[in-house]
Amino acid sequence: MPALLKNVILRRCECSSEWLCSLLITLSTSDHPVECELSDVELQPCEEARGDEYHIHVSDLRSELVSRDLSYVGIIVRNGSLELMEILRDTSIGKLDLSSADCASLASEILHTLNKLTTLYLNGTYTGRCNLRLPASLQCISLLVVEYTYEWLCSSLITLSTLDHPVECELRDVVLQPWEKAHRGDSQIHVSDL
Repeated sequence: MPALLKNVILRRCECSSEWLCSLLITLSTSDHPVECELSDVELQPCEEARGDEYHIHVSDLRSELVSRDLSYVGIIVRNGSLELMEILRDTSIGKLDLSSADCASLASEILHTLNKLTTLYLNGTYTGRCNLRLPASLQCISLLVVEYTYEWLCSSLITLSTLDHPVECELRDVVLQPWEKAHRGDSQIHVSDL
């Protein structure tokens, strides 16, 4: 890897879990911040024909990835998948940028496992309750180009308040959905309860 590398961008490509794990392991050797953008990356399914040895190899790579310090690595996910999120589970990435509410929904099950995640960027449209389980290491959440409901904003602030330390919440280019559009019937009572 070149010493001055700052960005790796994968767009509209297919790769194996093995290759992606190897790339992230390589990025972990950097002594400076590196961003890795994964945009429309499709992970190839593991072929049963490859046998047990291949699955053991991928499992070993995954274990090595989890053991590496990825705190200098920032991941940008555009149009992610469950398989991609599972690769990131339990890693020590420092920054995560989720380009849509769909990506955030996919990441919701693994966010709390990212033990060195300090900065989370969210983009997209959010409605309903915020269901993100945040890691204890989080120091900053940035809502960039986001549209959300009152309910989502209130519940996300409640979620942030459960962390035992100060967390910066940056709001940039955000739109709060009009009350009439976002709430019908007795949901108004629910939001006022929040």
